[in-house]
Amino acid sequence: MKEELYMYDVIIVGAGPGGIFTAYELAEKKPELKIAVFEMGHELKKRKCPIDGDKVKSCIHCKSCSIMSGFGGAGAFSDGKYNITNDFGGTLHEYIGKKTAIELMQYVDKINLRFGGEGTRLYSTAGTSIKKKCLQNDLHLLDASVRHLGTDINYIVLEHLYDYLKDRVDFYFDKAVKDVEKTENGFVIHCADEMYESRKCVISAGRSGSKWMESVCRSLDIGTKSNRVDIGVRVELPAEVFSHLTDELYESKIVYRTKEYGDLVRTFCMNPKGVVVNENTNGIVTVNGHSYEDPERQTGNTNFALLVAKHFSEPFKDSNGYGESIARLSNMLGGGVIVQRFGDLIRGRRSTKSRIEESFTVPTLNASPGDLSLVLP
Repeated sequence: MKEELYMYDVIIVGAGPGGIFTAYELAEKKPELKIAVFEMGHELKKRKCPIDGDKVKSCIHCKSCSIMSGFGGAGAFSDGKYNITNDFGGTLHEYIGKKTAIELMQYVDKINLRFGGEGTRLYSTAGTSIKKKCLQNDLHLLDASVRHLGTDINYIVLEHLYDYLKDRVDFYFDKAVKDVEKTENGFVIHCADEMYESRKCVISAGRSGSKWMESVCRSLDIGTKSNRVDIGVRVELPAEVFSHLTDELYESKIVYRTKEYGDLVRTFCMNPKGVVVNENTNGIVTVNGHSYEDPERQTGNTNFALLVAKHFSEPFKDSNGYGESIARLSNMLGGGVIVQRFGDLIRGRRSTKSRIEESFTVPTLNASPGDLSLVLP
């Protein structure tokens, strides 16, 4: 079948935060440009995970995971935390300088407030006594300001952004880009039986598109380097245990250096009174945390990730593959996500259904009891 050709000034691949704000800036600064955004997932209002805790209790491997893909990207249903800091979350400051990086983050924060986030709280580690308490216990609290929108307000911000952009930008949902071709005039992207040409092409494929992005880089002879991979677990405990941290800071990134091996262990993505949810990335089921501003949707548990970063050197180049292999092993042993009581883990025994039921902390995610020591390296 002959491919049809459509022309644009700029094509953006991926409708996560990177793609959304690229489209926003172009629409604001260069309204005369003809812009298209291609997204393999659904538009926002059609993003519905079938897991309801009743009829569907675990991941059924949808063709397009509504949690991971679609307008808003993998963070559309996240806790809605926006960290304003150079201490973690990326290396943008290495390219544009720390001052400019912070100014850009603050600029994005103002956009979020303009599109529905007004009235939400901005937390800060500045002047907190918790930093001293951490140092006294060989821990390090990283500096940051944190805007907490909550999963519910985050969704509203995305709705308003889409309403603003839909008449200024052409969106193509459920439209996976198969290949990107460099031409004399710019780029051609191939989608099934259609081709789209543009002078410029911005790729912001996110985690779900990481494997595809690797193939694009190879075909266009773009150099890549092996990045770090974060390995860890998501911890769930009664909200009261961490309330002294979450009430003041909401999100606290605390780092500990292990005494035996010198590994840096850190907390990440804290969700006060939140829930643990499934995510499906390239067929691998993992977990994330959500938290809501609405008190009626809050739970009695707080959850957070506990991570160790692994860095690789030559000749190894597939850090993503390494992380995926660990997650696949978990899926193989547990038929999905594994849950284990902390007491069972330190005693070296697997958790069973009866042991989980005896726990005073009730997990918010339905997962298979097991032994995490068989999974983690």
